[in-house]
Amino acid sequence: MKFGENIKEVAGNVQKNVKRSIESMLGLKVNTVNVHVIGVDFGGSAGAKTAVTMK
Repeated sequence: MKFGENIKEVAGNVQKNVKRSIESMLGLKVNTVNVHVIGVDFGGSAGAKTAVTMK
C-alpha cells in the first residue's frame, strides 16, 4: 500500500475480492469478511506500510 491511498477504500476492495473469490472457488456463501488494519508505518523512504489481518 502506498502513502496517500485511502485505507477504507482498499479494505473495502479486499472484502469484495475475498468474498467473490471464496464464493466462486468453493461455492460457499460468505456473509462477512472482516478486515482489521493493525498498524501503519509512515517512516522510511519506501513510503507507508500497513499490516492487515483478515478474520
